[in-house]
Amino acid sequence: MIKKLKPCPFCGGEAKEQWHPYTMRPDEPVVYGFECKKCFASTFPYFKTKEEAIQAWNKRASELELDVDGLQERFEGLSTLGLITFTQTMQPRDLAIAICSKYKEGKLFTERIVV
Repeated sequence: MIKKLKPCPFCGGEAKEQWHPYTMRPDEPVVYGFECKKCFASTFPYFKTKEEAIQAWNKRASELELDVDGLQERFEGLSTLGLITFTQTMQPRDLAIAICSKYKEGKLFTERIVV
């Protein structure tokens, strides 16, 4: 059963379905996503099923649980790729804890995080 799409979480606009082949070969599977018709926010990366794409589009930040261990692992991965640099005073776990605490206080996007 396909769920109804929620409005865009950023502007309230209507979502449109997107799908793309993995490759240009017709026998390759397709990936699905959604994009706002008004502000172009999207579910990128795309998903293997339409149902997964709908779940991603309908998920809201207020419904998410931030996980310190999961964030730490992602920050370490970004560091390994050279996309983020940590100092002696700021390590991946410190940043993960700071983000999770600001999120729980409802201040994640309203205050600067200093570690």
